[in-house]
Amino acid sequence: MLAEPAHWQAYYEGDPVTQRTARRYSYSDRLRYYWADDEVETARNTLLANLDRSGIPMPLISQFLPTQYERIRTGELAPTAQALVIDRIRDALRPYADACRTAQPLTTGDTDD
Repeated sequence: MLAEPAHWQAYYEGDPVTQRTARRYSYSDRLRYYWADDEVETARNTLLANLDRSGIPMPLISQFLPTQYERIRTGELAPTAQALVIDRIRDALRPYADACRTAQPLTTGDTDD
C-alpha cells in the first residue's frame, strides 16, 4: 500500500502514525485494489506455501478458525492453508447464498392498492 498510495491516501487522514493505524485496522477493504498485483500474489503464495510446509498447529486453528477446526476434525476440510482461507471466505458468503436460495419469487399483478 505504501508503494501505491493512490488507492487509500484520500481516505486515511492524519499524521503518518494515524494513517498507518487506519491502513491496518480500518473497516474499509482497500486491499481489494492490490489483490491482483503480481507482487502481492507472489507474497500470498509464499505465505500459504510456508504455512503448509511448517504446518499450522491445530490449537491455533481451533482458536482462530473454530468452524474450520470442526470441519477438519470431521474430515470435511483439509488442514491446508489454502483450504482454510477458502473455507473461511465461504463462511462469510454462505448467509448471502442462503438468502438467495430462500428468496420468494416476486409475482406480478399482486397489489394491495
